[in-house]
Amino acid sequence: MVGEWRETTIGEFAPFAYGKGLPEHARNATGGVPVFGSNGLVGLHDAALTEGPTVVIGRKGTVGAVHYSSVPCWPIDTTFWVTDPDRAVLRFKYYLLKSIGLEYMNADSAVPGLNREAAHARRILVPPLPEQRAIAHILGTLDDKIELNRRISETLEQMARAIFKAWFVDFEPVRAKMNSPSPFGRGARGEGARSEGVRRKETKGEAKKPPLPEHLLHFARQLRKNATDAENLLWRLLRNRQLAGAKFRRQHPVPPYVLDFYCHEQRLAVEIDGGQHNQPDHRRRDARRSEFLAQQGIRVLRFWSDEVLRETEAVLEAIYDALTPGHPAGGTGTGPHPNPLPEGEGVKGWPQHILDLFPDRLVDSELGEIPEGWKVGTLGDLAEVTSGKRPDETFASATSEANVPLWGGNGPMAYVRQPLFIEPILLTGRVGTLGSVFRIPSACWPSDNTLVVLPRKRLYTEYLYIYTSSAR
Repeated sequence: MVGEWRETTIGEFAPFAYGKGLPEHARNATGGVPVFGSNGLVGLHDAALTEGPTVVIGRKGTVGAVHYSSVPCWPIDTTFWVTDPDRAVLRFKYYLLKSIGLEYMNADSAVPGLNREAAHARRILVPPLPEQRAIAHILGTLDDKIELNRRISETLEQMARAIFKAWFVDFEPVRAKMNSPSPFGRGARGEGARSEGVRRKETKGEAKKPPLPEHLLHFARQLRKNATDAENLLWRLLRNRQLAGAKFRRQHPVPPYVLDFYCHEQRLAVEIDGGQHNQPDHRRRDARRSEFLAQQGIRVLRFWSDEVLRETEAVLEAIYDALTPGHPAGGTGTGPHPNPLPEGEGVKGWPQHILDLFPDRLVDSELGEIPEGWKVGTLGDLAEVTSGKRPDETFASATSEANVPLWGGNGPMAYVRQPLFIEPILLTGRVGTLGSVFRIPSACWPSDNTLVVLPRKRLYTEYLYIYTSSAR
């Protein structure tokens, strides 16, 4: 009940400590410790200033911005920081500090700055500890899901860009058909290549493997139930042969161990490690584990959890490299495409239904070689380009009467009563903020500092979005 909440001050409940200077040249960029400035993550280092999860508050520059680090970090001298031995209470403090308007407490008109004494004097209401933990749990769970979905969306878009480049810039399906050593459907390695099914028959007479220990199977099931966000994200991207056509298993037992992810075809294990694995005893255990797996002919890739969440594309690229030839730890994959299929489907790992969309030769054009039958055109052939317009009236926040977003070159900036466009559009900055391209699927009003790209057909929208947002 609110009546049980007590009144106190920020200084008593969540006292600010000053960050410490760490120039960029003094940082170790290969370290795993996040470095925070007033605007968020600004780099990495090999040592931490804090000893556990930390709330970071912008002191100079981006005043009052509040960031949360789930691991020990280094807040630099443009920040304050707050910590607490109780992780749930610290998360509550994070949400509290985000909600009290610290960004409006600028104490310096020349250089934006947050005065610690003024912030400490701010009076607040604080609930009992059980309620703090409950509030932090509910909001934290929602935040974690939002962040995970954002990273998945970002990774999927990066994968879409990679496919776009392969199809429409490098023309890889055409080149695969041009260099095909055998008719379609005869195997990825050319005519006569043996399928996985044939190899299975050849080994049918081998001695049957003993069953796995029941306690190990139970442990694997428990690990699946209690998977971390990093493991869940990577599993979404590896499952169903999405990467290099490789089939991965999750929490796969290899007695006496359970592997986070395992591809039996390539004898490759992928392990996701939390911060505790950086402790000396954990490092020794991990080394013994890797040595044992190597004796079984299993290669091991290890990544930190925060690497998976913050550098997802780089992690996927490292796994892909280990699955494909031309890499020191490469496997037996043969296709140049990011998502080749198993043997016997198409040419060099390309699905037959994709190959059917492309010709089998390149011809000269004014832009260089292009697929036969394609033509050189302009943006105007596929879309109309026009300018946005200044509205007569704007509203700072949405209301029941004014809920149409007003877009500028840097994103939504206000609201208006009526839309200027109701169909899907692409938008980019015309003056001021340049270079960002937005795909807007619903009704909106582009301001007069923007350019609007109106696809002549709806099916052109995605092609134009990736093309224009990739062009430099």
